Amino acid sequence: MLSVRREKVEEIPYVHYQLENRQDQNPVMIVLYHGWGSSVQNIRFLASTLARWGYQVITPEIIYHDSRNGLEHPFQKEIQERFFWESIIRSVEDIEVLTNHLYETYSEELVLFGSSMGGMMTSGAFVKDSKIKGFINMNGSFDWMACEEYFQNVGFEPSTFLEEIRSLNPANSLERLNNRPLLMMNGSKDHVIPSDIQHRFYKTALPYYTDQNKITFSRYEGVQHTTTLNMVEEAILWLETHFSPVSKPPFNV
Repeated sequence: MLSVRREKVEEIPYVHYQLENRQDQNPVMIVLYHGWGSSVQNIRFLASTLARWGYQVITPEIIYHDSRNGLEHPFQKEIQERFFWESIIRSVEDIEVLTNHLYETYSEELVLFGSSMGGMMTSGAFVKDSKIKGFINMNGSFDWMACEEYFQNVGFEPSTFLEEIRSLNPANSLERLNNRPLLMMNGSKDHVIPSDIQHRFYKTALPYYTDQNKITFSRYEGVQHTTTLNMVEEAILWLETHFSPVSKPPFNV
């Protein structure tokens, strides 16, 4: 059976997915973050799928989402201008609190998995914490400054967090990637976070990897700002390649 329970560390509630009574539980815990305006409920399918492959999965609530002062109209332009970058910057600090708790409580290695805004905030956490073993960035970007410039070009006002975006930009910390497994997946028709931004980062980061098989960029032709089953499949295959594999999912749970 699949155990799904709500837990909390300090001010951060999260949902913990884990198989019960399974001998070949994978020694990897995935910390999964959703995108702007979504919720932990909306990523239940992805979290459950990963858990049924033998991974423990943590889905934390993000500031200004769910029970953490969730915004009533998150996609209004003025709301996004005010809260989007603040959510990312504060969440990097949240991730540190959560991962420290997980290090102390569990023996599993940690892998981050972020989608869209979740991919941006986890980029900041990945370069900050060398103990994180791997990272899947889906529909997101490492280059915060390039994203902010794009947002301005499509009509958003300059962020009031511009100095923090510039100084904390994960794209400026390539030496902190430390040859750790990294998967980036973006859609070619994504007009929210264009794939070219992530692809430019990939080309810049590639020389920092002594083993270039550990860094992957996949562009999904015709795909917009969404998660596809092919992306999920690639994520699972990537996990099996770089971490202890599980032979097959227990479909009978």
